[in-house]
Amino acid sequence: ERVLFKDINLSFYHGAKIGVLGHNGCGKSSLMKIIGGLDKDYDGSVVLLEDDMKIGYLQQEPELDSSKDVDGNILDGIRHKQDLLDTYEQITQAFSEEDADFDKLVARQAEVQVMIDDLNCWDLQH
Repeated sequence: ERVLFKDINLSFYHGAKIGVLGHNGCGKSSLMKIIGGLDKDYDGSVVLLEDDMKIGYLQQEPELDSSKDVDGNILDGIRHKQDLLDTYEQITQAFSEEDADFDKLVARQAEVQVMIDDLNCWDLQH
């Protein structure tokens, strides 16, 4: 059994995108797999301080769906963001319905807007 890390603590700013640099075999991929929840065979713990925190991990050799183009494969990885934008659009369209409950729609739209802003979903197509 090889020790790659001992007594480390890491913290990242909200919305941070993390990259790890180091020599071959020093444990970069292992660390990222542990943080990303892909590797469960280790001693220690990963603690997420927020219940709604999401961690994405881009593998060095990602398994792509060969039936999709590049955009289709990327969209698979950010589906949750596109789903929020789709929900926002559905809410917006619901305002035009004859029996629309404006109070509920405005409240739900505000909730979705906060999630979209937190995840920078408006810039999804850029």
